[in-house]
Amino acid sequence: MMMDVKPVKKQKLAMNRIALLMTFLFALGLVASTMFVVDQRQSAVMVSGLGNFKRVISAPGLYWKWPAPFNRVMLLDKRTQIASSSKPESYLTADRQEVFVSLYIKWRITDPTSYFNRFRHELAPAQNQLLGLAYTALEAKRGQYSAAELAANSNHQIISVLQTQTAHAAREWGIEIADIRITHLGFTAESNDEVYKQMGAERAEVAQQLRSAGLIEAAQVRSYAERERETILAQGYKRAQMIKGDGDAQAVAIYASAFGRDPQFYRFYKSLDAYRQIFRERDLIVVDPTSDFFRFMHNPAGMPSRKP
Repeated sequence: MMMDVKPVKKQKLAMNRIALLMTFLFALGLVASTMFVVDQRQSAVMVSGLGNFKRVISAPGLYWKWPAPFNRVMLLDKRTQIASSSKPESYLTADRQEVFVSLYIKWRITDPTSYFNRFRHELAPAQNQLLGLAYTALEAKRGQYSAAELAANSNHQIISVLQTQTAHAAREWGIEIADIRITHLGFTAESNDEVYKQMGAERAEVAQQLRSAGLIEAAQVRSYAERERETILAQGYKRAQMIKGDGDAQAVAIYASAFGRDPQFYRFYKSLDAYRQIFRERDLIVVDPTSDFFRFMHNPAGMPSRKP
């Protein structure tokens, strides 16, 4: 009995194609498992199969890991993270007032090696320990301030101390502290009125100090302005006198030049000028008409009058 070989060949050909496709997919998966991408927001830490640190990759790009089953890659986020307390912490101030404080911290990973050795690639443990550092620093300093001072300096002196101490400790973990802020500062109902009164008194004292400093500065500015005014006026007067002296000298020179060229005309001109300055409308003047002052009225040449 003869068997038909064509169906058998087709069946073998289909199985070969399936095997070839499975081999291709396996090879593709193997190649893909040896590649990883690092973008600009991340740092990659390559570790061995036993979890031991091998190297850090900070530059973005496409990288290979080989052998794939024995090397793993953990990605660390380089962007700024925010750690905030879930509930306020209670403290006693220097004046024995109970306050409730909530903090938030902005931080980023700057040293992937130190960070990985302490926290691996997790964020939550780092955030909890950073908050613990900040609250410990606040606990050490809160006894130096009253409740009102704590409220007044919550964004200035105390924050500066918290950030300095927390940043110093976090630097050893490969973390940089960008900012620390007090998001909530609450008081008990019994101490609210007392705290607000104390804050008002302290603010009034600060306002008085600012006003006094302003008055002193205003007096200094006015004194300086007066000195500058006197100096400018003295310099202006000196300059005016110099200009006036130069003008008088030039006028005298011009008059002398004119008098030297035509003395008779000069005397006539000056006499007319004297008449204009002395005589006014409806003036009554009793003088001797034969005096030399009126000689140009009697004689155009200005010859002296002969008295009888």
